[in-house]
Amino acid sequence: MIGDVVEHAIKTVKALPEYESLAIVFSERRDVETVFDPAKLERALLNLLFNAAEAVPAATGHIEVRVARSSDGTVIEVADNGPGIPAEVASSLFRPFVSHGKEKGITHEYRGRVFESRFLPK
Repeated sequence: MIGDVVEHAIKTVKALPEYESLAIVFSERRDVETVFDPAKLERALLNLLFNAAEAVPAATGHIEVRVARSSDGTVIEVADNGPGIPAEVASSLFRPFVSHGKEKGITHEYRGRVFESRFLPK
């Protein structure tokens, strides 16, 4: 089940001392069914969660993970209250093999087609 993979990824992030007090909220529709590779999904989620955990304020950081159905299939959203993506980076964010500030990121593994990033209002 997809929820089990998401919960395991969240527990992995919160197992690190620097993130154990971070607020990570997970909500899922129980009727979501999809075919996926659990290891690849968890790796993608860990990339997104660690990026979010690094970006949010230490004292007030908040991350939300949502799983839902859409007309296109299953949607996984990861949102946070960090500063957002700088404008100069946003235009090239999902280009293959483009990275900003990190040696390797999600665009290398998934070419940006797995997730859409959304940010919570500050």
